[in-house]
Formats: sequence, structure tokens, C-alpha cells
Amino acid sequence: MSDATSISSGIIRKGVRRLLTLDDWRTHAPPKADVQWKDGRSAKESARSWINAAPDLPPEIADVLRSCPDIDTLRSWQAEPEAGVSFDDYRGPANIDLLLVGEDKVGPLVIAIEAKADEPFGESVKKVLSVATREREKRSQSKRVDRIEQLATQLGLSLDQDDVLALRYQLLTVTAAVLSEARRRTAQRAMVIVHEFVTSQTKVDKRGRNARDLDRFLQTAFGCADRLRPGSAVGPFEVKGRPKLYFGKAQTTV
Repeated sequence: MSDATSISSGIIRKGVRRLLTLDDWRTHAPPKADVQWKDGRSAKESARSWINAAPDLPPEIADVLRSCPDIDTLRSWQAEPEAGVSFDDYRGPANIDLLLVGEDKVGPLVIAIEAKADEPFGESVKKVLSVATREREKRSQSKRVDRIEQLATQLGLSLDQDDVLALRYQLLTVTAAVLSEARRRTAQRAMVIVHEFVTSQTKVDKRGRNARDLDRFLQTAFGCADRLRPGSAVGPFEVKGRPKLYFGKAQTTV
């Protein structure tokens, strides 16, 4: 069993700038909309948890890593908030809330952290595909449908299946992005961790929806029948030609 609690050599950076305070984070790695930066919501609470814990990992993230027998104590790590990660040859990277690159005794690993209060994992694949199809009808040079089809193929999914169309598109893109980034860095392991924040601003039913959407994705894409509970990880899952893939869930009550 790994011992992630002793990690103490981490750095949070945006570009060449080291982020040491919440003000640093907001100035140099702000969320897409300034309205998202407020107490009780995921952007600010995620930043607070990382700033307060550094140079250690947030304890809830460390718990997830410790639960995974294939990950040992990290010798070092570096985190980048609001990281743009390319996952195919089309324009427009996936936006990862926080990209964590670390190394343990086995070698490098890449982790995508998706912070959620009770915000959904984006729109459904069906809705995104529908919008992309209408866009292609108006502009024949649009490649969004091609991107969605390629993304589904990469993950071994068929867009002819209703259960695939019902999945949340963001879960597909973050998975493809972390696998691509791990491959670029010659890391043999990649992980997606959903970091949920339970606050006075969140709704139980919306958090329940997110849990169901995540479990449905794992079941449909990888045949994982287990519910992903806070503090735990599942995997490895095999994606052809890609690093081993894991999923974890962390939960912080504010």
C-alpha cells in the first residue's frame, strides 16, 4: 500500500510563475468567468485547498492516491491550474481545472483534477453532437463532428448507442486529455480525480446527479460496476495504445 501522506515537495505554477497565495491564483490562473470565483464554489475552494496544503497535497487528494496500490509516495510533484491540454489534432484543447504531474519510485504519472461543487460535467454527448451537426450544416468546414467521432473511437465507444449519447461530454474530454498528456510525458499511468466540494452553496440532488453521471461513465466506457466513493480509486483500465488509466474521487467539506 502506498503512503501518500508524506508528500512534501510540491510546487504550484502557472507558466514560470509560482503561485503562493489565493491572490496569485486568481490573478494568474483565474476561472473562465470571474463570477465563478467565490466562496463555496469549486474554483475558489479548489484553489484554497491547494494553496493551504502546499507544499503537501490536499489531504483528500493524498487519501485517493494512498488508496491506489499502483501509486507509491510521490518524490515530487508540480501542479498547473487551468491547464490547456491537447488531446487530438483539432483546434481547442481541453481545459483541466488542475494538471498534476508527479513521480514516484515507479516513474512519472499524470493526474487531471476536476473540481466540482455541484456543477455538472458539461452537456450530454447527444447534445454536443447535435449542436456540432447543425454547425456543420451551416459551415461545411466545421470539424466538431469529426472530433467527437474520433474521441468516441479512441475510448472504444459507439455513438450509435443511446447509453453513450447520454454520457457527459466533459468526462470524455478530460479522459482523453489526461491520457494524451501522460503519453507525451512517457508516463505509464494516468488518473482522473474528481474533487467534490460540499458547501453551503451546493445542493444534495445536484451532487447526487454528478455521482450518478460519473458512475455511469465508468460503467459504460470501462465496464466498472463499482460505485466510486470519496477517498477511493478504481482501475487500472486499458485504452488501446495508451497508458494505464485510473479514476478517483475526493471530497472536501467546507
